[in-house]
Amino acid sequence: MSEPPATPEEATAGKAAKSSRLPKVILGVCVALFVILAGLLATVRYGVLLPQGRLLIEAQTDGLKLGRYGRLRIEGLGGDVWNSFTVRRLTVSDENGVWLDARNLDITWRYAALLQRRLHAEKITAESLTLLRRPTLAPKTESPGLPISFDLDEVRARVEMLPAFSTRRGVYDVVMSLDVQRRNGGQKGQIAADSVLHPGDHLDLVFDLGKTRPLLLVADAKEARGGALAGSLGLPADQPFVLRLRATGKMSEGQFTARVASGDIRPLEGQGTWNPQGGSAQGRVLLSVSSLTQGLAARVGPEASFTITGRKAPGSLFDLDARVTSDNLTLVARGRANLGKRVAGPEGLALVLTTDALSKITGGPEMGPAKVAGRLRGRLDDLRFVGVGEVGRVALGGYGLQQVSGPLELTRKAKVLSVKAQLAGVGGAGEGLVAALLGARPTAAIDGSRLADGRLLLRDLQATGAGLKVSAQGGRGLLGGLDFKGQAAFSNLAAARPGASGILNADWSATQGGAGKPWTLALDAKGERFASGLAELDRLLGASPALDARATIEGRKVSVSRAELDGAAFDGSAAGVWDRDGALKFKLDWTADGPFRAGPVEVTGKA
Repeated sequence: MSEPPATPEEATAGKAAKSSRLPKVILGVCVALFVILAGLLATVRYGVLLPQGRLLIEAQTDGLKLGRYGRLRIEGLGGDVWNSFTVRRLTVSDENGVWLDARNLDITWRYAALLQRRLHAEKITAESLTLLRRPTLAPKTESPGLPISFDLDEVRARVEMLPAFSTRRGVYDVVMSLDVQRRNGGQKGQIAADSVLHPGDHLDLVFDLGKTRPLLLVADAKEARGGALAGSLGLPADQPFVLRLRATGKMSEGQFTARVASGDIRPLEGQGTWNPQGGSAQGRVLLSVSSLTQGLAARVGPEASFTITGRKAPGSLFDLDARVTSDNLTLVARGRANLGKRVAGPEGLALVLTTDALSKITGGPEMGPAKVAGRLRGRLDDLRFVGVGEVGRVALGGYGLQQVSGPLELTRKAKVLSVKAQLAGVGGAGEGLVAALLGARPTAAIDGSRLADGRLLLRDLQATGAGLKVSAQGGRGLLGGLDFKGQAAFSNLAAARPGASGILNADWSATQGGAGKPWTLALDAKGERFASGLAELDRLLGASPALDARATIEGRKVSVSRAELDGAAFDGSAAGVWDRDGALKFKLDWTADGPFRAGPVEVTGKA
């Protein structure tokens, strides 16, 4: 029998029962989600209190890169990392090992401030912080600034500088506070360092370098008989040391004075004032006194001086006249600009740079007097310089040029520095292979950039000479990889050596997958009607020798996976590594057909 149909009252009651279950289901789901979320939060909040959680944090921070200064390592993490915790040891290492070693740190901080992109530490203490030596800094790159702000209310540490860092050992009780705003938004703080070994010796520093706040920089340091503070600046550590810096005011009006004394010598002196109507500044730096600037002194001279004056011009611009002078370098800038806003006027600044010996500044081949003149336009984040350059008396081995000159253009935009140049040489003369290839009037054109991450990009390279023709192009891929491919032809070999002749053609390619990745190189070279002028070598190589090589370059390490040379009577191959320390580890294999002659002895067959 079939069941009787439900009455309207029963149907209504059923719907009401179902509808009454829906809020309960939703409530049940919410409770379940709350329990799961609470469990996750509890795991995150209290899981780090377990030894396994602390070990995980240590592993995650091991090797963390700290910009140019090296990599971080922490050991012995203890306490509650969300409130107050300890670190048994913290080190910073560069390519040569540990250079900063801090022991027994105690840190109290507010993790909730991270929600505002701010790291707020109420107190940091370190039983000891040792600076073992000067770090080896990585290449400098453009930085967008810190992603978060730092607010350190109180930092206390016993800081020890070892002689490898500061020439003379120094121990200081340091107290500091620091407020650094994210994205280059300014910084302020104060540091007080009192010597433990020599009571009375000290360093006091107060600074406020905010973009919208009044400028404040006051530094006062003194060592009655010299010491580690002077040594850390590269100055003699056995001479009385005094440092006084004062800079106060606003962007529109202020003044500064600077004086550093080391014994009877004053390595730095300077002063200046500015106001809405203009300003002036002048100073002198003894580059040869500090070991940190002796390399620069060898290039530009032992002393450098500067002067700058400015008078109010229409609008927000000033008529500027600036000069920097040393024994081997002079820079003159004239025109309208606003230094506060870091912008040049519509007509730009006229720049003239001269040197008596360019090779002393750049290193490399011997180069004599040089001059660059042109105009600089734009803002600091979008600059463009257009001018001409010339260099006299260029020498490379047994070859020399009377002069190299041509137009050049430099731009800086979006943290990328680019250069375009078209250079032509005149008066080329000499002996040897270089003279044969370049001849009397070589030319070169280059278009390249230094990217924001420090890598070099060559877009175009063209070079011609009496026996040289080079054409190469490069670019950047969608995912950041770089490539550089080209061809070269070498001829006019007879001018290099009697009996030499023919042409050598080479094709190459170089690719890099991305920043920090190794370069992969490929080279294919072949001779046509080739002769070196050396009878035995020409017999082995023949008229059409061929070279095929593959390698990778990672920093200063070169790994050759394959290098094969095929000649008429010679076949050779090599593979190996040229390590960062200069060590060579190569495997060689070769065969050659005789006869071989050694004085009156002749050996036939194959070796």
